[in-house]
Amino acid sequence: MTGIPDRSRPRRKHPWYVFLSSVLALGLVLTGLSVPISTAVAQDTVQIDMKGDNVGQTLSCEEGQYIWWHFVLTNYGSESDVPESVVVQFASGTVNVPLDRITGNVAHYEYEQQTTQETLHGGYAEGPSEWLDQPPAQFNESSSECRGTPVPDPSATAQVQKVTDPSGSEAGWEFALQQGGTQVETLTTSGSGFHSFNHELQDGVTYQVVEVGGPGGWTQTSAQGCEFTVDFPGDDGEVFSCTITNTQDPDPSATAQVQKVTDPSGSEADWEFELQTNGQTVASLTTGEAGFHTFNAALQDGVTYQIVEVGGPDGWSQTSAQGCEFTVNFPDDDGEVFQCTITNTQDEPEPELGSILVQKSITGVHSDAQALFDFKITGPGTDENFQLTDD
Repeated sequence: MTGIPDRSRPRRKHPWYVFLSSVLALGLVLTGLSVPISTAVAQDTVQIDMKGDNVGQTLSCEEGQYIWWHFVLTNYGSESDVPESVVVQFASGTVNVPLDRITGNVAHYEYEQQTTQETLHGGYAEGPSEWLDQPPAQFNESSSECRGTPVPDPSATAQVQKVTDPSGSEAGWEFALQQGGTQVETLTTSGSGFHSFNHELQDGVTYQVVEVGGPGGWTQTSAQGCEFTVDFPGDDGEVFSCTITNTQDPDPSATAQVQKVTDPSGSEADWEFELQTNGQTVASLTTGEAGFHTFNAALQDGVTYQIVEVGGPDGWSQTSAQGCEFTVNFPDDDGEVFQCTITNTQDEPEPELGSILVQKSITGVHSDAQALFDFKITGPGTDENFQLTDD
């Protein structure tokens, strides 16, 4: 392993090694060189290299956790030969791990490392030469694990509520959580109050809450907080709330009107009309002046109506009726005014009878009182309807 001495087998430190190390250290000090000086170990000691499955491996933990290492020394002989610490080499540096406890014939060394990632390069334990006797002492990396509570990823949620005017109709509305026009999730309200989407909102994304369905007869009148952009970490734990208000539409309505036209004009008053359906009277009115007059009746969807003239001045004949039968069809006819115009023309007056008095006088000797005479009336119209009587 790069930068790590090869300690594939225990090595005994001889007295000549100790002597040579001391001489070299003294010489370096005398020459003024600044170099680290190893602490000399006692004569007749050995180093046992670390073994274990995790040697050379990298351990990674989540944010908010730390790494716990457990090393063991076995077959060490007497407890008096157990070292107070062992040397462990990590990628981040070399540390002396102190003895934690002894159980049975096992010495335990534990180390907590406040980092989320580390690579174990190896290590060693120093002890007496008797460690080489059979069975030889062993120094192992026993286990390692991530401890502590991970820091949860930042999160945020979205919710929506329906408000109706008048209140009481908040259930049955369908909403969509959208991202750039693409539907992410939908929900349907079950009543008043906020309803939450399950989708985990993503950092940097702009969302819209859109009403996509609901009962008929309502108009959306306001939408508040229904578009937002998520910005972590500032929005961690945020609940984005959208409130959409709908106002109930007025019931559809339509009315009926009638006007009387007379020829000659000027006699439009005192005409009686009825609004009927299937021969039954729904409403009636009497005209008071020229122009349209409105029936006091709420027209019903799908019903066919007729406007009928049922009374009026004498001497007039109805000559036309326009728009006086119709069928109501909501919602298309919402606000419609159905208008009927009935025209009456004045009748010609009856001719009056007159008289012409004819008196014949006879004079002379030979006059005959019983003689018959013929008379003829001349002038305009004298050939029509004249009757001569003896009165």
